[in-house]
Amino acid sequence: MNLILFRQDEIGKPLPKRDDRTIHLVKVLHKSVGDSFEAGLLNGPIGQGRISAIKDDGSILVELKLDTPAPERHPLRVAVGFPRPIQLRRLLRDLSSLGVSHIDLLATELGEKSYQDTTLLTDGGAEQALIEGAIQSRDTTLPVIATYPSLRAWLAAKPWEQEPPLAGSTELASCL
Repeated sequence: MNLILFRQDEIGKPLPKRDDRTIHLVKVLHKSVGDSFEAGLLNGPIGQGRISAIKDDGSILVELKLDTPAPERHPLRVAVGFPRPIQLRRLLRDLSSLGVSHIDLLATELGEKSYQDTTLLTDGGAEQALIEGAIQSRDTTLPVIATYPSLRAWLAAKPWEQEPPLAGSTELASCL
């Protein structure tokens, strides 16, 4: 993890012992009370975090000083036919780490129809993959994902001509 990322509702609350971020800070980076680390707020600023306490139950308390705006996403839109779900997860992570602003998933005539039924887009798996990519690139904002029922629908919608959504939007737009 190049950046320890927090959600707004996690600020001021201890990170549980089994949380990936706690494990990374304590076991991988060997951080202890008083040590600082790179931190960011999901869809918000970047700055420094500091471990203020390690509780008896193994959870950690952190203080955050987030004073640098997140970098702007590249104004790039990537359109791709639905791949296998495992490949989709990897693709989302990698495109997020590259700083792409929009990812459009298209159903295609020759593509496997079952790939479009993936729960990755509805169960939080896609967002987690996007977050993993953002963390690796020291970013806090996530690309916007949209789905289209066909290449024809995508070309008719002309999403590249539309005003970009607000920075940091993680909504899954459906253009069915």
